[in-house]
Amino acid sequence: MGSKTANQLAGLSPAEQRELLQRLLKEKAEKDKSQVKKAPLSFAQERLWFLYQLEPDSAAYNLRTAVHLSGNLQIPALTQSLQDVVQRHEALRTRFVVVQDQPMQHIAPSLSIPLPIVDVDEADVEGFAEVEVQRPFSLSDGPLIRAKLLRVSPTDHILLITMHHIISDGWSIGLLIRELTQLYEANVSSGGRQFPQRELPQIPVQYAEFAAWQRQWLQGDVLEKQMQYWQQKLANSQTVLDLPTDFPRPPRQTDAGTRLPFQADAGTAAALHTLCQAEGVTMFMLLLAAFNALLYRYTQQTDLLIGTPVAGRQRRQLEGVIGLFVNTLVLRTNLSGNPTFRELLQQVSQTAKEAYDHQDIPFERLVETLQPVRDPSRSPLFQVMLVLQNAPMDALQLADLQLTQLRPNKGTSQFDMTLMMWDDDEAVRGYLEYRTDLFTAETMTRFLVHFGELLTSIVANPDAPIAQLTLLTEAESRQMTQTWNDTAVSYPHTLCIHQYISQQAAKTPNHVALDFAGEQVTYQELDQRSNQLAHCLIAAGV
Repeated sequence: MGSKTANQLAGLSPAEQRELLQRLLKEKAEKDKSQVKKAPLSFAQERLWFLYQLEPDSAAYNLRTAVHLSGNLQIPALTQSLQDVVQRHEALRTRFVVVQDQPMQHIAPSLSIPLPIVDVDEADVEGFAEVEVQRPFSLSDGPLIRAKLLRVSPTDHILLITMHHIISDGWSIGLLIRELTQLYEANVSSGGRQFPQRELPQIPVQYAEFAAWQRQWLQGDVLEKQMQYWQQKLANSQTVLDLPTDFPRPPRQTDAGTRLPFQADAGTAAALHTLCQAEGVTMFMLLLAAFNALLYRYTQQTDLLIGTPVAGRQRRQLEGVIGLFVNTLVLRTNLSGNPTFRELLQQVSQTAKEAYDHQDIPFERLVETLQPVRDPSRSPLFQVMLVLQNAPMDALQLADLQLTQLRPNKGTSQFDMTLMMWDDDEAVRGYLEYRTDLFTAETMTRFLVHFGELLTSIVANPDAPIAQLTLLTEAESRQMTQTWNDTAVSYPHTLCIHQYISQQAAKTPNHVALDFAGEQVTYQELDQRSNQLAHCLIAAGV
């Protein structure tokens, strides 16, 4: 507030002061409105905007991160640091407004994000976090980022940050946490008196510029060349994965889901890393081959499509920008002829490399061009996804505060199942996210057990055909070969065999007793024929 305005207020009555303040605030709002920056949507944003129109109350595209803060937290510095990050990145100040029947990005010149503090018991943290992530956003009203600070004790806090996917992605979450940490340190050390954003490099380009550039660049020869690859690669592909489900598939796809943890044992993990080095492939390629092999064993389908995300930041100037850059690739695998795992691995490796070379085609443009048969109960082109991410952030020690990034369950699933794995030199771990209206926890637990057994079998003999790789545990093998195959029955010795046949014929006369060479004989017919044979033998003196 300037000195001129202060002098004006001093000479006014309370009622006149309120009237003047209201007028000034209205003028400021009008000025801010005129300064709103407008930009087209990127292709990925456009797809999420359309999905939002279909289900505006869905939380499937809410992204959440949680950071455990242990120690002497200075809440004003944290609040200011969050505000500084929002001011740095236009995407975090964006909402989506329809202008002349077209959605547009509306970027506010500034945006205040509150950080409410909620006192909770430690046992209630997860439940509170799940409720928070389920709250839908309004793309037209915004803001599309919100934060809460859960206070478990004076030295124990959980920072929850939720964003809509249309303004962020997995890479952006990591970037936000890193910048928030750096700005917090700067705010603490300066006491909020300086400009902590100077601690960070200037952002060379904002997301709105990327969206406009993408629409200008991805057309003509560039678009045609990349699209031709995908049209040839996915021609006549089987776009429906016939995975056995526990429940009938609902007529419309829902996002209700949960997740289960997975970790290979240390010996298997080390052997998998060794196999990657020997074959000249990445861990993602090996896991993709193994996932294909497992799905083949479950479905017997030899033409499989699996989705996977890529960062979409091939240009270095985009690495420090928060926004929706991630793109989805569809990787097709041919499992016909029962290849060995080593052969499958080389095929998958080649497919992945080719896909990376043609990753600029937005998934939504690919669906639009290929026009697969649409089924509201399934996602188009693929229903399962494999994701390999960097390992979760290690505990970060600041001056008197330790930060640990958490991976809470968000309670939704965009696809039938998503196998999310971490890139970790010492372990192979992650979780399986799945739709709870299709699968039970018992089935998905068994699926993960089979995946673990498959990985162990792969490192033991990578030259084995995929149909011969072991899936079952020793207990399951015993159950199938011994328990279920144990058909021995203890019969009393008081009756002869023909008397047992007569008893069974009286109980189930029309059931099949004998089936041989295309001819079937019921128990009644068998009893009649055995009686006829008995009379013949008696007549013959036997």
